[in-house]
Amino acid sequence: MNLLNIRTFLYIVRYQNISSAAQAMYTSQPTISSRLSQLEEELGVQLVLRRKGHRAIELTQKGQDFIPIAERWLELDRQTTQFCQEAVRASLTIAAPGSYQEYVLPQIIHRLMDCPVPPEIRLRTVGSPQVYTMVADRGADAGLAARLIVSDATVATPVFSTEYVILCPADTCLPDRKISPTELDPHYEVSVTSWTGETRRWHDAHWDPYTPVYLQVDNNHITHSYLTRPENWAVCPASIAIAIRDREPGALTIRRLSADAPRHTCYLVFQRSQLKNRTEIVQRLLRNILEYAEESYLLQPIYNGLPG
Repeated sequence: MNLLNIRTFLYIVRYQNISSAAQAMYTSQPTISSRLSQLEEELGVQLVLRRKGHRAIELTQKGQDFIPIAERWLELDRQTTQFCQEAVRASLTIAAPGSYQEYVLPQIIHRLMDCPVPPEIRLRTVGSPQVYTMVADRGADAGLAARLIVSDATVATPVFSTEYVILCPADTCLPDRKISPTELDPHYEVSVTSWTGETRRWHDAHWDPYTPVYLQVDNNHITHSYLTRPENWAVCPASIAIAIRDREPGALTIRRLSADAPRHTCYLVFQRSQLKNRTEIVQRLLRNILEYAEESYLLQPIYNGLPG
């Protein structure tokens, strides 16, 4: 069955006119009429009544009955084409927190797509704990997480670490040098409430958690929206702070900390079943993450490789 002839028939049905169908398909009216005749000959039935002096076509009963069949033919063709493309085109679903989705993954995805046959990428935004759940449930092939969680179904390997820095307005009151935590007034902090573990303990050791702050947010990637006064500041992983600063040139700046703050570590999470049979696309993802980390002076790639 000639799919072009079937598609032509559906154009005729849609536009109710052979001339209009020809214009929509960027071809001539005789070509449209010829395709229709070929289809009718192949089916052994008349689909369209041809009446002189009538611009609008009229379908026979067989023509009416053939419409859903023709639509199924084209849908099957579309699904077959998609199946063939997916057979040669790798697909990858990545789960990650919003901060990684907005400021880290775009630069990694750019590298993944820079190949003769780009993979089909799907992104899912969830918190770090949910990354492990989604990967375990096979809702994602891999994920990036800001914390290490032990799971029987998943494996997490560190891929890069970065120092914490101070993100502040370009007209900041802070001097252009490394800043001691004692120089930072907590009343002007845009504080991140989602921190846990070592980072939270370090933060609370320098700034009393009961001291009122300027504003509280639940994610690093929105702190910059509230750094509106010269006195404002926020503690932020350099991997995120650099991307935020570069996206808004002249609006924000970065100051490094003089105290030994814990480093922020990013983990690549994948299914434990992939320990022995890892897909090539997951290996490429790891390489691209390490390349991304190598290019920044504030990031440090971690060459542990994937276990197994």
